[in-house]
Amino acid sequence: NIFRHRLTEISKHSYRFIVIQPNPIYTFPIADAYLNKKIEWGEPVTLELAQWEEEINSFNNFIETLEIQNKEILYTIPIFCDQIVDKVCYASKNKTLYYSDRNHLTLEGANLITVKLNQLLFP
Repeated sequence: NIFRHRLTEISKHSYRFIVIQPNPIYTFPIADAYLNKKIEWGEPVTLELAQWEEEINSFNNFIETLEIQNKEILYTIPIFCDQIVDKVCYASKNKTLYYSDRNHLTLEGANLITVKLNQLLFP
């Protein structure tokens, strides 16, 4: 309730209140797995989409129920996850590393969010 109140108060003084959904979190450091040859370079590292959706369900419910008029949500699942065919989230894909460890993004991963954030801010 305290956090809800804080967000509501902050939003009253904000022209736009943008919430970025958490990006998927992995159980092991991604770059280390490649460096230590636990995963072959170029092989994608994935997480089941359903597993990630279950993990962030409470966050999504909380954000969705915030009664803030100028709220906008940047969903990261469409950025990092294939929702149609494979139904997985990617920590790396096509030899591009999106994560430096289990939850911190590389420049390439951060740029994926930056592009979508720019589209939201400057339509």
